[in-house]
Amino acid sequence: MNTDSGKSVKSVHDKTGMSVHAKTRTGVHDGPESLFTMLRNMHPAAQSDFGRCAMKIDDSKAEPPEMARGQIARTYLYMENTYKRYSMSKAQSQIMNAWDKMYPVDAWECTRAEKISKLQKNQNDVVKSRCESRGL
Repeated sequence: MNTDSGKSVKSVHDKTGMSVHAKTRTGVHDGPESLFTMLRNMHPAAQSDFGRCAMKIDDSKAEPPEMARGQIARTYLYMENTYKRYSMSKAQSQIMNAWDKMYPVDAWECTRAEKISKLQKNQNDVVKSRCESRGL
């Protein structure tokens, strides 16, 4: 996808299939390391470039909407627990654990995880444990 300025913008999809278009100073946001850098440097004064979507990106800094932070955190925690080659830094882990606590699972996320588990024949232990602890 190209913007009016001619810069290439990559479409990034989260686990729900939502598409987020993100670009950095150099052009394209790519990979979890870049995402962590962006999350670590959140910029609260930035305005959304995506219409009614609350995602904020300013230069190389990004701030996901509050409603997505818990799901983002649990996705990263799942990835770290499931795939040994994937690991977060201490700072990244602190952010994800804080978001996990600040933005707890809801019934929709628990139902979604159950449906994914049936399709993939494996489960997200992070989400499952949060759902069980909340009685969902």
